[in-house]
Amino acid sequence: MLPRVGWLSFAALPPSLFKLRRTGRVLGPKRFRSKRFTVQASFPYALEKDTAILIRRTPLTETSLIVHWCASQSGIIKTVARGARNPKNRFHGKLDLFFEVEIEIVRSRRSDLHILKDLVVLSTRPGIRLSYPKTLCAAYFVRLLETVAERETPVPELYDLLHRALDFLDATEPDLKALLHFESELTRALGLPQGPLSPIQALRDVFHHVPEQRSDLLSLLKNPPQPPENQGTP
Repeated sequence: MLPRVGWLSFAALPPSLFKLRRTGRVLGPKRFRSKRFTVQASFPYALEKDTAILIRRTPLTETSLIVHWCASQSGIIKTVARGARNPKNRFHGKLDLFFEVEIEIVRSRRSDLHILKDLVVLSTRPGIRLSYPKTLCAAYFVRLLETVAERETPVPELYDLLHRALDFLDATEPDLKALLHFESELTRALGLPQGPLSPIQALRDVFHHVPEQRSDLLSLLKNPPQPPENQGTP
């Protein structure tokens, strides 16, 4: 017979919502005690699926990472990838900058740091890592997006813009036209009036900050490195 504690009869609960263990140890915050059993409620947490681009990662512990995403439905969010720095972990090698993945997360009820439960890599964009101008331009696009986007606010237009920009860089070397086009499209997506101002001036007036990568990127695009000359034998 199942134990009865106070008014609660465990026979009235679905078996999938609790576990019985023959121990006197307290197992968790949701529990009921009886003379012979400790009963831990294991109410299910809702998993959320989304398509997201990895835009930043930082170490949390010796084995775990904090991963920042630009997600199509959730906006800018961050998750804990437990054990991701362990070579034997299922996340190892799947969490690199500019990767596009389908993620499954469990949202935290106490903070903005959620739990990454699973992922499927959709695109690694290896072409971005083949040249310094591509990497610098991709980093600038991401930092600019982080500067203007409100955390955990769905703005599908911003995700789509970053998705298209990174796909472009995966296949093509950046130029000044691509840089200015991204800034113009970002200003339009945010609904900022431009008037006589350039897009970057409009963004600076509203957000009071422009990522430092822009000056380095401008200098690089205006003075691209020249390929080495072929030195043939005379």
